Amino acid sequence: MTLTLTETLTRLVAALATAAALVWCLPGWVASVDPSLDAAARYVASQYREGDLVVLAGSARSYELERMGELPAIAADGLPYEAFRAQRVFVIGEGAAAVSLARTMEHKGFLLWQRQVGIEKVSLFRVASPVTVLRDYTADLAGLMVSVRKDGKERPCSLVGDRYICGKESWQQIHRVVETIGGEPLECIWSHPLPKADLLITLPEVQGATHLTGWIAQSDYAASLPTGAAIEFEISGVSLYRRFVSQRTKGRQEISQPLNGAAAGPLQLKIRSSETGARHFCWSLAAVVQREDHR
Repeated sequence: MTLTLTETLTRLVAALATAAALVWCLPGWVASVDPSLDAAARYVASQYREGDLVVLAGSARSYELERMGELPAIAADGLPYEAFRAQRVFVIGEGAAAVSLARTMEHKGFLLWQRQVGIEKVSLFRVASPVTVLRDYTADLAGLMVSVRKDGKERPCSLVGDRYICGKESWQQIHRVVETIGGEPLECIWSHPLPKADLLITLPEVQGATHLTGWIAQSDYAASLPTGAAIEFEISGVSLYRRFVSQRTKGRQEISQPLNGAAAGPLQLKIRSSETGARHFCWSLAAVVQREDHR
C-alpha cells in the first residue's frame, strides 16, 4: 500500500506525539523540564548543617527523593518521628500536606524562615526539644498485651498474624492501618471502642524513656458524622495517670506526656466510649528520650 505525502506526515506527527507523551512520563524527563525541585535542593544544600533533615511534604516518589542528592531526605505522609530526632527540619512543598507538616512543626518547635524557590516553598524549622526514639509502637506491635474488660471481667484478645482479635467483627481488631486524618493518609493503630467494655492495651516497658509522644484521632469519616459520642483515652502507669477526650473533630490531638519515672514499668492505654457506632479511632505513640531545649 502506497501512502500519500499527507498520510505519511499525519502518521509521523501522531508517532512523534505518542513518543513525546511516553518520554514525558519518565522520571528523568520530569526532572529536566521542572527544575524547581532541583533548585530547592541546591538552596537547602547551601543552608544545610550537620544534624538537619529534609522532609518532602506529601507522598514523594522515589525519583523526587533522588533529586535531593546527598541531603538526608525523607517523604512524609504526615510527620514521622525521624523529624524529631533532627535539630532543624527543612520542609519542601506546598498544599494541604505542607500546611499540616508546618502546623505540627510549629507545635514541636518554631519557624525560622520561609523562602519561595520557583514553584516550591521551602520552610526551615528548629525543633525545640529533639528526641531519640527508643520505641515506635506504631511500627512495632510486638509484645503488646491487649484485652477487653466488661462487667468486671477481663479476657485477652488473640494475636493472629499482625493483629489482635478482640471480637467477631473486623472493626474489633487492633492492628496497623492508614486512615485519612485531617485530610491526610496517616499510619496509626486502629483501636475502635468496644460495646459496653474497656479496651486495654499494655505497652511494654522501655527503660530510659523520658516522654511518651504522639497523637490520637478519629478518622475524617467518623468526625464528619452528625452524631457520635466522644472517645475517652487514658494512659496509666507507675505514678502516672492522664486522661484525654477525643471529640468528633477532624485532625490529630497531640500527646507529649512526661513519664517522670513511670517508664520503670509498663504503660496501659484504656479506650472506651458510651456509643460505639462508627467510632473510627486510632493512635500513634512512641517512647522517646527528649533532650533539653537547645535554642
